[in-house]
Amino acid sequence: MRDYVKNPALAKRPVSERDVGALLKLMWETWNDVFRKIFGPAERSLVGELRAHRNNWAHQESFSSDNAYRAFDSVGRLLAAVSAPQSGDLEKIKMELLPVRFDEQARSERRKQAASAIDPATSQGIHVEQCGSKWPGSRGGGTKPLLGVVPRRGLEPPDDTGNSNSRGKLC
Repeated sequence: MRDYVKNPALAKRPVSERDVGALLKLMWETWNDVFRKIFGPAERSLVGELRAHRNNWAHQESFSSDNAYRAFDSVGRLLAAVSAPQSGDLEKIKMELLPVRFDEQARSERRKQAASAIDPATSQGIHVEQCGSKWPGSRGGGTKPLLGVVPRRGLEPPDDTGNSNSRGKLC
């Protein structure tokens, strides 16, 4: 890390052109010596979280709009902690991301509703059958419906001879 700080090529470059991953790593590894007296554990957690976001981005892992918003929020909090003027610009970026998040959430909700419209038991080849049986303790000796799971024809488990049968029928 000391080599990174003393590198003459880096001294000529503005901070905005330096590798963010290396800067975050520098902050993380020198925290106790340099930053602990100025910042608290919350800011250190932000640095750790931003390192993870940066690594996910660098390794081309997928980002949901929620992940992107959280990364921008963490960057904003760290910028605010160091009193950087760019924190205001970041708020504008976060506001531009909100409609994308809402659209993504609406699509997800529509998918959930469409999936719940399909009977999950039917879609997996399972037939649910209602059976009547005497229920002890019921007045008048009435019947109480019981549900039994019966595999659909052709999906019954084979018996020892390899023939399918009605094993698994509960009613």
